[in-house]
Amino acid sequence: MPQEATNRNINTVAVNAPVMSVVIAAYNDKEHLPDAMMSVLNQTLRAIELIVVDDASTDGTYETAKAIALTDDRVQVLRMEKNTGGAGAPRNRGISAAVGEYVTFLDSDDHLERHACANLARAGLRDGSDVVLGKVRRFDVKTQKASGWYHRLFIEPRTLDSVEEFPDIAMDTSISKACRREFLEQNVLTFPEDIHYEDLVFAAEVYQSAKKITLITDITYIWNLYPEATRKSITHQRDSINNLDFRIEALNRIFTAIDAQHPLFHRQLLKKVIVHDAQLYVNDIVDLHNDEFALQIIDRLIPLLNQVPIEIIQELEFQRRLIVAAVLSKSPKLIREAMETLRLESDISGDLSEANQQYIWEREAISANSDTALAISLVTFPKRDLDSIPWHQFRYRHTLLNMKRLGNNRLRIIGRTEDPINSLARLTDASWTVRIYERAGLRRFWTFPLESTFDEATRTYRWESTVSMPTIPDTATLPRMSVRIDITLGPARNIRPLIVTRRLRWKRFKLDPTGWHSWLFNSKYQPYATLNSALAFRPSPVNERRKQLRTGIKLVTYAHLLRERYRYDTSVKHESKFTRMAYALFRLLPMNPKTVLVETNMGQSPYDSPGEIRLELEKTSQLTVEQVRSDLAGSTTGFGSNVVRKNSWQYYHRLATSKYLIDNQTLPRFYKKRAGQIYVQTWHGIPLKKMGLDQFSNQVVSKAKIEEFRERNSYWDYLTTPSLYFAKVVTRAFETSAKALPTGSPRNDRLVNPNPATVTAARTAIGVDFDRKSVLYAPTFRDGHRGPVALELDLDLWVQEMADQYQLLLRPHYLNSISVPRHLRQHVIDTSNIADTTSVLLAADLVITDYSSIMFDYATLDRPQVLYTYDLDRYSSAKRGTYFDVRNYSPGPLTFDQQSLMARVREQSESDTYSRQRSSFREKFCGVEPGDSAMQTVATVWGREK
Repeated sequence: MPQEATNRNINTVAVNAPVMSVVIAAYNDKEHLPDAMMSVLNQTLRAIELIVVDDASTDGTYETAKAIALTDDRVQVLRMEKNTGGAGAPRNRGISAAVGEYVTFLDSDDHLERHACANLARAGLRDGSDVVLGKVRRFDVKTQKASGWYHRLFIEPRTLDSVEEFPDIAMDTSISKACRREFLEQNVLTFPEDIHYEDLVFAAEVYQSAKKITLITDITYIWNLYPEATRKSITHQRDSINNLDFRIEALNRIFTAIDAQHPLFHRQLLKKVIVHDAQLYVNDIVDLHNDEFALQIIDRLIPLLNQVPIEIIQELEFQRRLIVAAVLSKSPKLIREAMETLRLESDISGDLSEANQQYIWEREAISANSDTALAISLVTFPKRDLDSIPWHQFRYRHTLLNMKRLGNNRLRIIGRTEDPINSLARLTDASWTVRIYERAGLRRFWTFPLESTFDEATRTYRWESTVSMPTIPDTATLPRMSVRIDITLGPARNIRPLIVTRRLRWKRFKLDPTGWHSWLFNSKYQPYATLNSALAFRPSPVNERRKQLRTGIKLVTYAHLLRERYRYDTSVKHESKFTRMAYALFRLLPMNPKTVLVETNMGQSPYDSPGEIRLELEKTSQLTVEQVRSDLAGSTTGFGSNVVRKNSWQYYHRLATSKYLIDNQTLPRFYKKRAGQIYVQTWHGIPLKKMGLDQFSNQVVSKAKIEEFRERNSYWDYLTTPSLYFAKVVTRAFETSAKALPTGSPRNDRLVNPNPATVTAARTAIGVDFDRKSVLYAPTFRDGHRGPVALELDLDLWVQEMADQYQLLLRPHYLNSISVPRHLRQHVIDTSNIADTTSVLLAADLVITDYSSIMFDYATLDRPQVLYTYDLDRYSSAKRGTYFDVRNYSPGPLTFDQQSLMARVREQSESDTYSRQRSSFREKFCGVEPGDSAMQTVATVWGREK
């Protein structure tokens, strides 16, 4: 393509010389076609043409398209002489009529995103690409919810010289791609006209023939999903066995067409047979509950699966291997069991036998088939694959067996928990509870104990619990409620849903109100199964008259809600005017000289320095010590009765009336210190990043903001001071005159000369593999990136090259979250649900970090560190800035890419060549931890105050 064509402004092209041709094949769809056409005509790229090809419709579709064409001369409407029975021939006719430089396709009941043509054309012209792909968004018309379609392929823009460079795009067979028209003509690329699933064949041939392929990260295509009862497309009529025959024929044509020059692409297409094509019909076996039809599907799937080399199947996660084995065994029952394991995201379900350090899934059931050699090999896997997953990460399957309505707003829930590898049976002191929590509004939660018995023969727990709904409902919101099973042991917790597999008559279990306000409001709740088959509760529907009555009586019930907010420690809107007023009223109450309020990480943890001081106080004083927990923290199991919910009325009451406050970050902005209150600030780490008034952002704010900041810091009476460097930096950054506590950090007391038993206990709690070294990766929080984050670490590559000797522990900042792929969890442990950071540090043989304060804490252990500073230049030049350059002072070597990172990890774990530099770093920045800071803090603060 000429260079000048790639650089021109695509919106300056005349309408009669379109850049993009959009082809819509339509048949008997006059209801949806106008919306599809308007999504094209309203594109921000004006240089387009729209070609509608009607496949001899009988419902007025052609006339509808012609009427719209009269309003815009960019529309061309064609008609097939007779119905062709598929979309291939109409699309080919559209390609023949197109004059645009690029051609893309749209189904008559879907939409193009408003900027789709502009984004696709701009990328194609820029790169001179034969094919341009954008993201597809699926939109469920019934639920009005959107979801992605293989969005992982579009995480970053790519330009490929061949499909071999990124064969994963074989998974995207949608028609949303834009193809250069001359490329299609030169390679004689058209849609097959004699089969359905013609788009699969077309996509594979296009990918193989393209000399340049561009992927963009923009959403370009909206794929509308309609309820099957309302609209069922040709390719979604899977209750007909012909549908599977059409797909198999399309796949066979693809495998014939792929040449020897594209082995990686061919391999990915074969893998796709397992993870996508066959699974569609396996889903039907599960959903239709028709064994006769299931056997017809199985008879056709087996020859298809036999085309996939066994080495490709063996590379898949074992849950998918179980499905293949179940199909090969011709057992609809086993297929349903294997699919439930995959769908419900449990790690394993069903019978496991052991032999030669291996697990075999459902050996007897699979062996009942005469040809079992391949099937048995697929369900046999090393015990380590499951045994290496820590119990708190294991995805147990909790199944609802039955429910009984007891009256008085109560239900008796009977369930079963599978413990396939006996990991729960070894937790003799674990606490089990059913937790019901509101998903909106007051966000209350209720926990109920379980009565359980364990059957060693079947490795299952059978349990019962009596649960009840709130006697005073949240009439302002009437939120839905989720049900979870919590298993807690020490700092670790396993949280899983309660799965419903039986078809229950949900209305039988409707819970009647018990209080007069509930009766008046008619707030009944009944259980239901979510789309993910999890047990939940929702308010029963009421008629319009009752809805009107509810509006009138909300004020009557509001007073009871206010009482509930305080009684149940339920959260109120953070820093609202109403909250400020309540806090001001609480300040009028007398202060309690014997109460200590302890808060860590804004309520999201019971540990760190405040937690260590709390434990010391509970051992040595007669004070009432209360721990703050936030809504996000969930259950308070294991932390005693003196727990206050963050942002509850009780929290603001204690904030106003407790004489002692212990914190490691910040209290609410409207907090005003009372005369006689003692505020102990333990700050949450030695800083590398600039803080407080040293930050550039605080140098350009108003004087009022600065004065407010100084006033809040003036409330500090005592400050934990781990080192002279910390004292200098923090005193200046916060302009505080707080008394320095004796040198040291209470949170690091357990890191000072830990005995082997302490280290073993920490590693056991986390569930690390004692046969491998544990490497902790703890990246810092990057400003503005709360919530889920993408790791700058290829976990698959790490596991491939490092997992034989090293187990990776991940510890994101508490404001961030990560997701570990299920197939990597025996090698990669997400420690986010381990509330105690100190235990994680004790368990790690080596730490990888970037700019996190963990580097200072971990230096206390004097174990190797490696800094993964892939964005050092950008981070150092950011407005926030750092107090020193880690290139000059570092506790470990700096690395800038993953390969060098892995090499340094091996080097430092084997020889620790950085011990001298680490010692200098510890001396300059960390100070000398005494190991009794919590005790010294209590003696200093409460000794003087007595």
